Amino acid sequence: TLSHLHYQTDDVVSALLAARTAYEEDAYLSVANAVLWRLFTGHYDLEQLTQAERWCKVAHERFPEDYRFQVCQLWIMVSGSSQSDVSDAWYLQKEVARLAPENVRDFQSKFARMIVGGILGRAGLTDSARNVLVQARSGRDVDPGLELAWIEAYMRVIIGDHDEAINRLKLYLLANPVDQTPNYESNEVFWWWRPLRDHPRFDEVRAATQ
Repeated sequence: TLSHLHYQTDDVVSALLAARTAYEEDAYLSVANAVLWRLFTGHYDLEQLTQAERWCKVAHERFPEDYRFQVCQLWIMVSGSSQSDVSDAWYLQKEVARLAPENVRDFQSKFARMIVGGILGRAGLTDSARNVLVQARSGRDVDPGLELAWIEAYMRVIIGDHDEAINRLKLYLLANPVDQTPNYESNEVFWWWRPLRDHPRFDEVRAATQ
């Protein structure tokens, strides 16, 4: 709970410390899967990808039926920190669709498909990546917060479609004006968006947060 609270105030380091303490105190806590997810996401957000991969592996070994630990493997693949295999990525996407609870299954399936699009881009399959990204878009009935637009923006950065990345970012931010988690207004831009920082249209993204 303390880790969650720290995360809400963007104190990711404290969130990680609280989660690590919780896991060391009781690795079999009833919410151990949530603690492991925090350990993965915290390290990932800080771009500590080796540690993120480590905790993703631990989590998947302990909770192989938790769809989030299929998703974390996709995040590791798309980050470029380790070699990825397109067939493995599609397998994980299908596992997410199989394991996700029914009430979020459609969204999580599309979410995972978006990440596969980025993995295809990293593999040099740019046309296939673009096709997958467009197919993974969804309406507000499945994605009311337009989160898929935010995810697609990062995948577009990966494949070099920077103008479309900015378009998708603006779409997300206009629908979620209070969400400034990536810190678009400062020089400490979230690591996903560094390639966009000097783009002549990045000011449009900053304007969307005001």
